[in-house]
Amino acid sequence: SRKVGQVDAPQNVAISITGSNVEISWGAVGYANSYKVFSSDNPYSGFLEDTSGTFTGESWSAPAPTGKMFYYVTASTDTVRGGNSSLYKPASRD
Repeated sequence: SRKVGQVDAPQNVAISITGSNVEISWGAVGYANSYKVFSSDNPYSGFLEDTSGTFTGESWSAPAPTGKMFYYVTASTDTVRGGNSSLYKPASRD
């Protein structure tokens, strides 16, 4: 059974470089009121909230990284903290 405030991790994730932007999109998460994107140049640690982009529904766009970058997105029932997450493939401009 679902606990109050618990939401699923985003699914059906797609990431791409379009022009000079990195774009991440995902399927809508039931009961989610907000999303956050985190990034790191290390796939195992160092993830911080990435505030360089903008959200449009279930997508996020930001200036493309100059090197390899790893991302994950959280979904939440509130607008303060993220909940469950999915780790995303790296996007890089080499």
